[in-house]
Amino acid sequence: MGDRLEFLDRYERLGVHLPAPGRACALASDLTVWTLQPATEPLASWRRLRRVHDRTGLWPFLAGSQLVERLWHDAITDHDPTAVRRGLAMDAGAWLAERAALAGAPDPASVQVDPIALARAAAAEPQVAFTSRDTVIGLIQARNGWEVPGLLSWNGAANADVDAAHHVAVLHYWHQRYGAELVTLTTDQIELLVPRPPQSRVTVAQVAIELLGYCPDLAVQDADAVDSLAAQVVPRRTWSFWWD
Repeated sequence: MGDRLEFLDRYERLGVHLPAPGRACALASDLTVWTLQPATEPLASWRRLRRVHDRTGLWPFLAGSQLVERLWHDAITDHDPTAVRRGLAMDAGAWLAERAALAGAPDPASVQVDPIALARAAAAEPQVAFTSRDTVIGLIQARNGWEVPGLLSWNGAANADVDAAHHVAVLHYWHQRYGAELVTLTTDQIELLVPRPPQSRVTVAQVAIELLGYCPDLAVQDADAVDSLAAQVVPRRTWSFWWD
């Protein structure tokens, strides 16, 4: 009870009133995931919690509304305390290029980027998959959102040979370049808010290829996947990934 009261008091002092949280799982003696239901629309709740992250130290993420218990179970049973460190030691750009080549990505110079579609996507409001009040929000002690898949030893992309350290590396890489921040992490999905998406056609084409390397499932049933990603996804302020 004392821990829970301290948790609530931390936010109350910042003017953020929260419903009573639950403790989802303890990964280690000093690493706990707290959960709560959003007080408002989930993205708005995420933003409210994100704004005080520098004072609470707790990173919020939308954990979905189904199979949430499996997310916590996997985090405990597959816990790897080295994932963040290993991810930061990786060359994410080189890894993405290698993955894109294996996925048959085209030369960036051949990618078609429609300027009208580019402008339309750039003007679109951020949208996330989870909009219901049934959505669970997780809160975990983390300096940055890119650490969270590593801290949770996330294995949602294991079928694509992508482990938690790879997610740390890629999210850190995109955070440095485009300000990308983790907003959603479910059993099989990651969503990022991207405040500074690329704008030049050359960079948009290159990032579209990176997205395909990171998540080859984006190409399912789309023969022109890279062109579609360049026109419809990369310029947006939300990037969404799902692994089968």
